[in-house]
Amino acid sequence: MAETRDNTKSAEEKELRRRCSDILHGTFDMVNTRQLNPSLSFWTENISPNYTYTGLHGNFAFYEPIDLKNQLRQLEALYLTDSPNFKLVITDLDTERESGDLRSYMQYDIRDSPEGLNRQSAAQIKWCTHEGKLQVLEVQTMAGSAL
Repeated sequence: MAETRDNTKSAEEKELRRRCSDILHGTFDMVNTRQLNPSLSFWTENISPNYTYTGLHGNFAFYEPIDLKNQLRQLEALYLTDSPNFKLVITDLDTERESGDLRSYMQYDIRDSPEGLNRQSAAQIKWCTHEGKLQVLEVQTMAGSAL
């Protein structure tokens, strides 16, 4: 009986990790195809209304959390001005539970930002369930990197 419960729990955790991976890969696909309107169903279904992004965005002295709308505006400005061909590529991703919280740890490349320069970056993603849906609650990029 305990073995059946363990197998069920293991299968549920595996499905949860797969869902997190799908959302994060989908996020990068949306950015890479420049679908940056926060009203699009992908964003409203997969990103929490309370979402925050914390990272270096544009100014090394500015490390304040911003919401999805402002993050997508910054990405749009990036491809409209300095880096029209930039692309984000996930290179490593792991999701696990920590003290009841669900978190993903991701390494990714920022390609052609600025043109010809590729940088490696890392982020921690915190998840929540909102109205029964798994959603990204918070993204924190590591110092010296940005989405």
